[in-house]
Amino acid sequence: MGQLLPSPNEEWSTLSTEEATSNSVTYNNYGELINIYTLTNNNIIDSNGQLINSTSSSAQPGPLHKGILLNVAGAIINNNENAVLVNASIINNIGVLNYNLGSTLINRGSGILTNESASSGNSGGYLLNMGTIDNSDNSLGAKGFINNGTYQGTGQIKGSWTDHGTVKPGSSAGGMLIDGHYYKKDGSKEIELGGTYHGDGDRT
Repeated sequence: MGQLLPSPNEEWSTLSTEEATSNSVTYNNYGELINIYTLTNNNIIDSNGQLINSTSSSAQPGPLHKGILLNVAGAIINNNENAVLVNASIINNIGVLNYNLGSTLINRGSGILTNESASSGNSGGYLLNMGTIDNSDNSLGAKGFINNGTYQGTGQIKGSWTDHGTVKPGSSAGGMLIDGHYYKKDGSKEIELGGTYHGDGDRT
């Protein structure tokens, strides 16, 4: 497994992973960092540029590769002011994923973002979901959150948000907590009915 080098990735520079890669330092990204393999973050990725998690192009030689960004327990990804994090593949967050004031996190239609950490949050960033977000058992800041894709799980949305996509509360039958106002504009809500008592089925 390779190491994420060099650090920092300077402004106007583009770095693409060429194999399964890990990060064990505080890595500063000021340019464009593209992952098309498995990138495991064991420390800190501090991004002030563009971080793109994608799949390899059919125009590239060799087999297609699916980008997997794994943020392990205790690790941190900071998407800082004016930075953009684009996910068109798979992000599995077990650590801390912060999209800070003035930053943008875009989960594209092919993107799957699984948030398994209660420590992640939004302190003024913008989250646009066109793919799938699974927020089971955890909290997700809602400031600037627009859902045009699928949002599912048993987690919590902190704040008010607008939904134009599909909401699937619960993991099997279960609940999803919205600590604020929920504005359903378009799309659908899918629920499962089950159990013998009030509240046994899916609920928001």
